[in-house]
Amino acid sequence: MIRPVRWVLTRNHLSDHQGLAAGAALLLMALGTGVLVAWPTVSDASWAATLAGDLPGGVADMFGLAGTSLTEPTGYLDATFLSVVFPAVLLVLTVPLMVRAVAGAESGGEMEFLAAQPVRRSQILVERFVSVSLLALEIGMPALILVATGASRGRLGIAAGSILGAGLRGLLLVVVVNAVVAAVAGASGRLALTSLVGLVTAVGVFALIALEVPEFSPARWLIGELPLGGTFSPVGSAGITLVAMVALWMGSRVFRLRDLRLP
Repeated sequence: MIRPVRWVLTRNHLSDHQGLAAGAALLLMALGTGVLVAWPTVSDASWAATLAGDLPGGVADMFGLAGTSLTEPTGYLDATFLSVVFPAVLLVLTVPLMVRAVAGAESGGEMEFLAAQPVRRSQILVERFVSVSLLALEIGMPALILVATGASRGRLGIAAGSILGAGLRGLLLVVVVNAVVAAVAGASGRLALTSLVGLVTAVGVFALIALEVPEFSPARWLIGELPLGGTFSPVGSAGITLVAMVALWMGSRVFRLRDLRLP
């Protein structure tokens, strides 16, 4: 009996996307640099002091401006980077990767080839999910470290540990969303359905806050109302992460038992 080969699929998928990851990391670092450079200008702007009050309540809440303003260091960094920009950019970059890694591979005929190798189908799903999660980490961490270092040593004066903690919770949100996408891809094998679920989930985690029903948004539980204010729920975060991992496990079980969809 041939023993299943482990983590080769993860390494190969990571290797195939190193160019994309490097370019995306540079893009996110450029955004982070822009946030740091713009702080002195924004902190002295009169419009920045009143912007939070001018926005609809849900939108201000979504950007982490509830009870604060852009002229406060923590409010500024929450609104311009940690609440939406950082996790949203990672979702835009990684959700399509997750869709293509499983549902796209099945619709294109690659999955049939992979399933013929000494590897379980459930393992294919899990390893591709792990690969996309590692790519999210590879893309996001350089920018997060850059912003944490610049903000702690520059005029913002925010502790690097607080920024890293908030950013890592944003990364966890990306992992949770991609777990849901992977589960749907494994269970259905339908590219269009998986793409739709990925889009709705990625947009929905922020839209639910803007629509003033934040209690239903994983972003509120994982990132918190004020990312730098420590308002996230550890119990809620653990619960949401557990649900996502159970969904991934169930998707992998269905994927292992169902017939592959032929291209």
